Amino acid sequence: MPGVDLIPRQDGKRGNWAQTLKTQIALQGAALGLTAAEITEFENACQQITDSIQEFNAARSTYKTASANKKTKMRNALAVIRKKTRRMKTHEAYNKSVGKSLGLEAPLHIVDIKNKMPILKLRKEVNGIRISYNRLGTFDGINIYRKRPSDADFILLARDNHSPYIDKTTIETGTEYYAYYMKGDDEVGQKSNEAVV
Repeated sequence: MPGVDLIPRQDGKRGNWAQTLKTQIALQGAALGLTAAEITEFENACQQITDSIQEFNAARSTYKTASANKKTKMRNALAVIRKKTRRMKTHEAYNKSVGKSLGLEAPLHIVDIKNKMPILKLRKEVNGIRISYNRLGTFDGINIYRKRPSDADFILLARDNHSPYIDKTTIETGTEYYAYYMKGDDEVGQKSNEAVV
């Protein structure tokens, strides 16, 4: 049918199609006006399709085998390292300086508490507004403030220690939230950007 590409898209079908075409063009190519050289070129093109698919499938099979071997070897090797590391860390000669030289101590993570601010992510759920945030492994929680369109100002909604917090009160479209990080009982860092429902 004119304008329709009849070449199969799937590799398996395309490979079979190419082999059939190669066989048939050898039989019918001359009758359709192709020279001997053109028929050979046509056959070579069909064979290239088949060869490329076979090469790809072989490489994919090799990759799968190599990937499985890598996972097994990695799992076994890390088990040995972790076991020996736990033992070394109980030895009297071990200290953090030695651990750092071996790459067995986590790098010091410094958080700029003064300038950090929470990032609030809001999502409407059946039971209320889900407010997600990240304590960054440093802060004790956040104070969440809320202002509905009918409110005169923001009010302290909640002190929360585990994300997410669910605001189960009646929510109006246009309700705004912001938050501060907490260390102990003190608000620290910067006010978050206001998030709107």
